[in-house]
Amino acid sequence: MASCLLVLATVALAQGADLDQQFSDASTDPAAVVPLIELVSTTLPTLPPAEAIALGDRVAPFCRRLFSDALPLRDRCGVRTHIIAAGETPSILARRYRTSIELIQRMNPGLEPKALSIGQQVAVLDLASVPLEVVVSRSAYRLMIWRGTTLLGAFRCGLGRDSSPTPLGATTVRQCVRNPEWRNPDTGKILKPDDPENILGGYWIGFEARADNHFKGIGIHGFTGAEPAQWLEKNGSHGCVRMVQEDIALVFALVRPGITVTVRE
Repeated sequence: MASCLLVLATVALAQGADLDQQFSDASTDPAAVVPLIELVSTTLPTLPPAEAIALGDRVAPFCRRLFSDALPLRDRCGVRTHIIAAGETPSILARRYRTSIELIQRMNPGLEPKALSIGQQVAVLDLASVPLEVVVSRSAYRLMIWRGTTLLGAFRCGLGRDSSPTPLGATTVRQCVRNPEWRNPDTGKILKPDDPENILGGYWIGFEARADNHFKGIGIHGFTGAEPAQWLEKNGSHGCVRMVQEDIALVFALVRPGITVTVRE
């Protein structure tokens, strides 16, 4: 028994040292970023919750680089280089790869949607061959986005208060709305997108309600009702998942209707 524990401890130390080296390499070498993401993706499911949270937070800035930098090897994370053919537009690409125009524009700074030329190279995230899944951990106050077994993002969030907790279980994304109206659940008042009392931050990712009414009226959104320190990693909403503006902008670009959302304890 003692020898087994010693072996496990030795393996854990070796994995930790390997991760530290990978993070060090990725901080200076763009070619090391994707291998780091791949290593973290395989390591996360094997870790205790507290260690998994810390590792996810640590790799999150590197995951963001998949959508901003022309990283070597990022095709292994699903990023394709599409060669524009006659008549193609960003909306056509979005439908083909089941991604969003917002993400295509984010990944191709300066792209002129109405001035694409034949033979032009455009970076796209291919979600047609491998779909996304959003996983929310209530105990960790984290939202993670996976493409198959590859982690694409890890984000802190706020969740439902004790009297209206964020529901556990699985559903799908029903709609993605930019600059939505908001119905205040306490007063019933409908607030226009430009109303300063509309606290959704310009983003709404609504969930599909199940037959048992789980997830009815629940979704992911930005939050401008208070400073992040007052609600982030805390229970305070009517069941929705709250995110800071920088994070919801990226999540909104990544997520499309129909993808699976799983909320775990």
